[in-house]
Amino acid sequence: TVIVQFQREETAIMAGRGAGTVFLVGLAVVETLIIIVVGTPLGLGCGWLMVRLMGQTSGFLNFVSRPDFPVSINGVNVRLLVAALALLMAARIAPTLSAARRSVVTHLRERGRQVNTSAAVKLAIDVPLIVLTAYAFRRLRLQDVPSLIRVDSTTDFLQDPLLLLAPLLCVFTAALVLAHIFPLIMRPLDALSRRLPWVSLYVGVRRLYGQSGQYTNALFLVIICLSLGAFYSSMALSVDRWMHDRQYYAVGADFTFKQGVDTTPGLDGQSSSAVG
Repeated sequence: TVIVQFQREETAIMAGRGAGTVFLVGLAVVETLIIIVVGTPLGLGCGWLMVRLMGQTSGFLNFVSRPDFPVSINGVNVRLLVAALALLMAARIAPTLSAARRSVVTHLRERGRQVNTSAAVKLAIDVPLIVLTAYAFRRLRLQDVPSLIRVDSTTDFLQDPLLLLAPLLCVFTAALVLAHIFPLIMRPLDALSRRLPWVSLYVGVRRLYGQSGQYTNALFLVIICLSLGAFYSSMALSVDRWMHDRQYYAVGADFTFKQGVDTTPGLDGQSSSAVG
C-alpha cells in the first residue's frame, strides 16, 4: 500500500494516457515477480548466513570461535514460502486495482483535499486499545511474574492470553497512537519553521504537515519494527542473564559438603567430601 501510495500519480498519468487496468496490473505483476526472483535467493542466503553466525554465539551478542554449525536449506517449508509469495503478490495487486480507476484530476483533487479520518473515529479505536493495554499490564503487576518463567511452573498462563500479548499489544497501541497524533505534532513544527530562515526546512516541514496522511502508514511500520527489535533484544539479554544466574546460583554457596562412603580399597568407614 505504501509503494502504490507513492506511485498513484504515475499510475494516474498512465491511466489518463490510455493505459488500461490490465496493463497496469500486468506491470505491477512483473515488478513483483522481479522482486521475488531477486529477493527470494537473497533471503534464503541471508537466513543461511545468520544461522551460521548464530552457531558461533555463546550468549547474547557474544561470539566465540567454534566448529561450523551444520546448516542446510532442506528444512525450508516450500508451501509456507509459496503462500508468503502469493500474499505478497496479492498485497501488491489489490491497491494497484484501486489506483488504476482514478484519473489524474481525481488524484490531484484527493491529494489537494485530503479527507483525514475524524478525531472521533481515531478516539474510538485508540481509547479501547489503551484501556486494554493498561488492563493487560495491570494483570501482569498482580501476577506472580516468576511463576511465568519457571520451568517447573504449574500455572497455566495460557488461559489468559493477555499475559503473553501485553508487550506486543503495547507496541501496537503506541505505534497506532503516535501515527494518529503525527499531524498534531507537525502543526507546531510547521508554525515554527515559518519563522526560520531556511527555505528547505520550511518546505519539508510544510509537506509533512500538509500531506501527513501519506506518511502515517510508513511511520506506523517503522515504529512497529524498531519497537519490536528493541523489545526482543531486551528480552534476549534478560533471558541470557537469567539463565546465567540460574546456573550460577543453583547452589547458594561456594562449597557444599556431602556425606558419603569412601570406596578406596583397603579403607572402611565414612568420610566427608567437599565439592566446590
